[in-house]
Amino acid sequence: MQRLQQALEEKHSATSLKDLKHLEMEWLCQPFARHQEALYQRFYGILQQVL
Repeated sequence: MQRLQQALEEKHSATSLKDLKHLEMEWLCQPFARHQEALYQRFYGILQQVL
Protein backbone atom coordinates (compact mmCIF):
# COMPACT_ATOMS: atom_id res chain seq x y z
CA MET A 1 0.00 0.00 0.00
CA GLN A 2 2.81 2.37 0.85
CA ARG A 3 4.41 2.05 -2.59
CA LEU A 4 1.07 2.68 -4.25
CA GLN A 5 0.54 5.78 -2.09
CA GLN A 6 4.01 6.96 -3.09
CA ALA A 7 3.18 6.55 -6.78
CA LEU A 8 0.05 8.62 -6.26
CA GLU A 9 1.98 11.38 -4.47
CA GLU A 10 4.67 11.38 -7.14
CA LYS A 11 2.26 11.31 -10.06
CA HIS A 12 4.51 13.68 -11.99
CA SER A 13 7.37 11.16 -11.94
CA ALA A 14 7.70 8.38 -14.46
CA THR A 15 5.82 5.58 -12.70
CA SER A 16 5.49 3.06 -15.46
CA LEU A 17 2.52 0.86 -16.16
CA LYS A 18 4.89 -2.11 -15.89
CA ASP A 19 5.77 -1.11 -12.31
CA LEU A 20 2.10 -0.79 -11.38
CA LYS A 21 1.25 -4.16 -12.91
CA HIS A 22 4.14 -5.74 -10.99
CA LEU A 23 2.84 -4.17 -7.78
CA GLU A 24 -0.66 -5.47 -8.53
CA MET A 25 0.73 -8.97 -9.12
CA GLU A 26 2.53 -8.82 -5.76
CA TRP A 27 -0.75 -7.77 -4.14
CA LEU A 28 -2.69 -10.61 -5.73
CA CYS A 29 -0.07 -13.15 -4.64
CA GLN A 30 -0.56 -12.29 -0.97
CA PRO A 31 -2.47 -15.00 0.89
CA PHE A 32 -6.14 -14.13 1.31
CA ALA A 33 -5.75 -10.74 -0.40
CA ARG A 34 -9.21 -11.05 -1.98
CA HIS A 35 -10.73 -11.89 1.40
CA GLN A 36 -9.69 -8.57 2.96
CA GLU A 37 -12.44 -6.47 1.37
CA ALA A 38 -11.45 -3.16 2.98
CA LEU A 39 -7.82 -3.50 1.90
CA TYR A 40 -8.85 -4.74 -1.55
CA GLN A 41 -11.07 -1.71 -2.10
CA ARG A 42 -8.38 0.63 -0.77
CA PHE A 43 -5.71 -0.86 -3.03
CA TYR A 44 -7.79 -0.66 -6.19
CA GLY A 45 -9.17 2.76 -5.28
CA ILE A 46 -5.65 4.14 -5.05
CA LEU A 47 -4.58 2.26 -8.18
CA GLN A 48 -7.41 3.86 -10.16
CA GLN A 49 -6.28 7.31 -9.00
CA VAL A 50 -2.74 6.64 -10.22
CA LEU A 51 -3.88 5.39 -13.61
